[in-house]
Amino acid sequence: MSLQNQQFLGSGLLAPMQRLGAGDFISTTGIKLVRAAIIQIVGTQRSEIQWRPSFGTRTAKFKNKANTDGLAALLEDDIETSIKQFEPRISSVQVNVKNQDNLLIATIVWSVIDKNTPNNQVIVGPDSFEVIL
Repeated sequence: MSLQNQQFLGSGLLAPMQRLGAGDFISTTGIKLVRAAIIQIVGTQRSEIQWRPSFGTRTAKFKNKANTDGLAALLEDDIETSIKQFEPRISSVQVNVKNQDNLLIATIVWSVIDKNTPNNQVIVGPDSFEVIL
């Protein structure tokens, strides 16, 4: 998808935020903006933002729990549900949490809608990244 065709995805601040000179932050558009939004969703805990307490994930409540397959499944569901709830530019998302050397690592794979039309079946992707929980 060309950059011009990504305009409907919007523009906004890049996450993680990076300075651009003394008084501004780097902004981005298109798929990079969607990726930044997903990072923001996953990195924000529910009730962390007072004016939007339902935004984010509940991953913090799973800290200091036994590293089991059940815990991985709960984290997968929480992250996937949160992304679906708060990122409308995503057409599909899949989260896989694995235990690697006593670290839980979430791999998030998503596809971005190709056009801003209802029930569009054409998608771009998939794209992915990993988050250490």
